[in-house]
Amino acid sequence: MSIAVVNGKVLNEDQQVSVRNLLIQGRHISGIGYIPDEDEDQLRIIDVTQGLLLPNTFDFFYIPEISNIKDYTLDLRQFGHMNVSYLPNPKSSLLDHPEDIEKMAQILGDLRQHVSFVACASKGNLPDELSELSLLVKAGASAIYFDRIIENDVLFKQALTYVDMIGVPIIFGPMTSMDKNGAHLNDGATSFEIGIRGESEDDEFKNVQYALSLIQSNVSVPVHFQCISSIRAIQLIHEFKKTHSNISLGASPFHMVLSDDFLKTYSADLKFNPPLRSSETMTHLFKALSDGMIDHFTALHFPVLGDSQEKSFFDHPFGSATIPYFFNLASHCLIKSGCSLDQYDRLLSCPSHLNLFQSVQLNLKANASFIVLKTVAQTDHDIQLFNDISIQLTGGVHAIFVNGDVYGI
Repeated sequence: MSIAVVNGKVLNEDQQVSVRNLLIQGRHISGIGYIPDEDEDQLRIIDVTQGLLLPNTFDFFYIPEISNIKDYTLDLRQFGHMNVSYLPNPKSSLLDHPEDIEKMAQILGDLRQHVSFVACASKGNLPDELSELSLLVKAGASAIYFDRIIENDVLFKQALTYVDMIGVPIIFGPMTSMDKNGAHLNDGATSFEIGIRGESEDDEFKNVQYALSLIQSNVSVPVHFQCISSIRAIQLIHEFKKTHSNISLGASPFHMVLSDDFLKTYSADLKFNPPLRSSETMTHLFKALSDGMIDHFTALHFPVLGDSQEKSFFDHPFGSATIPYFFNLASHCLIKSGCSLDQYDRLLSCPSHLNLFQSVQLNLKANASFIVLKTVAQTDHDIQLFNDISIQLTGGVHAIFVNGDVYGI
């Protein structure tokens, strides 16, 4: 059966918007514009009026078990993430051994074109010893991940210098010190009320400030801060970008619709790193999106690995199964903030200066893989997050297409 996707908005290479009909046969786009009316009983019509077709969606994800990487990547694409960068994960692979990257690239097969690997700058993601960076890049790493290495001043500077010589992008992990400080959530009224140690936005701001001071004098390669939750840190990076155009930052839509008030019930599903902040910061983050200070939306997803038994809030690891909700929240935030359609594309695609993936256009004979997001405010509807949190959202997902197959309807 053929599929006609009608009345969808698309962006061309010049970021101009047009309304387009696509005819999908098999895995590819076989027609654009005119949709034949013969054999109507063999044609499934999907009307996506006011929806934007996005073929280049992208996010960073902590890597799953090596043996599961192909199935996991397929699952991500069926949820709308067409391109994926895998980050070091202490529960599966820290991507600090070239053999891991080579093995996973082989397992992925044809999916490899949709995946990049971000190798760890330090062995074991500890602040003690550099990884063999050049060998990791030779094995297929497209960028280098900086996390706990920033705790060692000397090693941090060395790593920045070496990566700059190699010439690949730098991806920073959470700019917090949650593990080091024994913190479990944001430091504020909620942490005080429930009696659990938190970490303040000021810690994140200081780490960003320190990193930028070294980047300024040691780095010319592209740099991306994966997820920032401190409004002062966002403002600082935004100001820094005025003189360093190859810097970008990501932020999470979860931090724009949820505050640490939701943690009063010890919801382990919301134990994020960086943590959900105060309702005041939540509002400021949303305004930063409206003001164009954020370059990329991220899902903050950490795959469930190993022991899946329910743990106490203290013992529960950071991270959560955010994937099923991500694009609904992203659509809501983009609509409510008044973002233009080219901003949708920019915020949900790989930052262009990182150059990790080639941009795809939905032209004739192109692979039929894209997500359709709603772009206009509709009647607010309740959505259940993590089974027990109900919030009102507008917008959402029209449909998801992967190799011509339809999901999300």
